[in-house]
Amino acid sequence: MATPVFLRSVTSAPLREDQMIINDVRCFGDWELIKEFKNNVAVFGNSGSRVSIMNVNRTPSETTLGVDLIYCNEMFSSYILVQYKRLTGSGREKKCRLDGDEHFSKELNRMTEAERLLEMKQNQDKNFHILGYRISQEAFYFKFCQDMQEIETKGLCAGMYLPKSYILRLIDLGWKSVSRESVDRHLNNTQFIENVKSGFFGSSGLTSQNISKLISEVLGSGKSIILASHFKA
Repeated sequence: MATPVFLRSVTSAPLREDQMIINDVRCFGDWELIKEFKNNVAVFGNSGSRVSIMNVNRTPSETTLGVDLIYCNEMFSSYILVQYKRLTGSGREKKCRLDGDEHFSKELNRMTEAERLLEMKQNQDKNFHILGYRISQEAFYFKFCQDMQEIETKGLCAGMYLPKSYILRLIDLGWKSVSRESVDRHLNNTQFIENVKSGFFGSSGLTSQNISKLISEVLGSGKSIILASHFKA
C-alpha cells in the first residue's frame, strides 16, 4: 500500500496557505506535467500548447505584485495572477475577512497598483493580433480555499476564485468578509483552469510583455521592484 501508515486513518486535514500553493502549482487539469524548475516553476503541455505556473509565495515577486501563483499561457501570451486566502473560523460558515487584515490590505494595494501601471502601458499598444483578443483583461484573482482539505487527491485544493475587481466591489458595498455561503457567484477549479486554457481571459499585448520583463528582472536580481518607479515614463 502506497499510503504511509500514519495517514491511513486520515482523509482530510487543515492545510496552511503555503501547503495549498505548493499543491496547486503542480496541478493543471488533465494536462501533462512536462518540466519543472528549481525555482518552483511547473510547465504543462497539451497538443502543442503550454501553460507555465510559478509559485512566487514569500518571494520578491509576491512583494512586487501581491500574488502567490502566476499562470502564463504561452500560446496566447496571457497572464493570470492569483493570491491565496484561507476560509477559517468556528462554526459551519468559514470566512475570510476583507477588513482589518493588514496582510490582505497590502496584497490588494500591490495588485491594484500593478494593474494600474500595467494598464497605462497597455493603452499605448496600438497593435492588435487575434490571439490577443480577450473577453476580459482582468489578470488579478483571489482564491479562497477551505481550511480542511482532502489529502489523498491529485487535484487542485478545494476553493473558489474571485476577480480582484469583484472583491473591490464587495468592499465598496460594505462587505466585511466572504464565505462560500455568502458569495453565490464564483469560479470553481474547473472553470478557472478552462479560462486559463482558453486564452480569452487575462493580460494581453504590452501588458503581458511588461509582466514577462518584470518577472524576469525580479528573478534575476532576487529583489522586489517598486512599480511606480519601474514604469515611470
